[in-house]
Amino acid sequence: MLHPLGPSEDLALRPKAQFKLRLPDEHKDWVERKAKAGFHSMQAVVLGLIEEAKRKDEQQIKQA
Repeated sequence: MLHPLGPSEDLALRPKAQFKLRLPDEHKDWVERKAKAGFHSMQAVVLGLIEEAKRKDEQQIKQA
């Protein structure tokens, strides 16, 4: 089975720079703020976003 990015052998040969996240400029600041806040992986960022969403939902429920 082929990897979505190509055969796995090719992955080992590609420079790491090709795997960096490419974001529009307006999102780069957000990523830098998250990194400074201790989010050093995409998993941590996603988990942080989930927690933020939960807090916002809880606040909206309390206000209702």
